[in-house]
Amino acid sequence: MAAAKSANGTYTIEVAGQGIGWSDPGPDGAQHTEATVAAGWYDSKGKLLGHVIREETFSRGDSNAGATFTLPVDLPGGVARVRFVVRDAFNGHMGTVDVTKF
Repeated sequence: MAAAKSANGTYTIEVAGQGIGWSDPGPDGAQHTEATVAAGWYDSKGKLLGHVIREETFSRGDSNAGATFTLPVDLPGGVARVRFVVRDAFNGHMGTVDVTKF
């Protein structure tokens, strides 16, 4: 799993293909995954300063690659670390990644 800041304060979270649960193919053969994506930001002493959470879906393309989720995060001053957590709705797998450079 990896996270990187995009334009306008949105973070892009990349999840590798292994570990992702995909839906059964629909009538057109398309599949998707569903996940809960959360971020919590902490000060230098480890105190939680805030968080954001939302449900995301990602449509599977023609490859067996992973999934990409986005999460808007508006960080206040004094943040030392942001932890992103993704929980797959189909298989329950979870992953985390910390970002310390903003």
